[in-house]
Amino acid sequence: MFIFLKGRLYYLAVSASLSLMICRFQFHPAAIAATILFLFFLYYRRQHFLLFLSFLTVIFFIFVFFFTENQNKTGLSEGPFSGKGIFSSIPYSDGNQLRGYSETSHGEKLVFTYTIKSLKEKQALNRINPGMVCSFTAALPASYPSLL
Repeated sequence: MFIFLKGRLYYLAVSASLSLMICRFQFHPAAIAATILFLFFLYYRRQHFLLFLSFLTVIFFIFVFFFTENQNKTGLSEGPFSGKGIFSSIPYSDGNQLRGYSETSHGEKLVFTYTIKSLKEKQALNRINPGMVCSFTAALPASYPSLL
């Protein structure tokens, strides 16, 4: 099968990228139009086998996206909450922003962003290592509206 696609596999990569763009932007008309234009381009070039594979690629990636999004559940509710967490990696500091990963005492993995208020606080936060425990008060933002 790949003999027939020699030099054309990038069309399938474009199909996969377009399907992920459709999912990421929640079926925005521009993303759908770009995908349809690409499929019409393949039809116009009389690449029917490639058109079929590209269409299957788009459908497959949309299905995989919905499946993984459906499996992604949290035990936390939207809004403010408090707890204890363990740093799972060294946080990344960029200017007055601190970003990293933490795990709650219930095993929930969190991605956090913190605004550093002073140089003294930044120096203290630069000493964070994986495995350190912290207490936090945070707010879980509202999730994207469900597509299902």
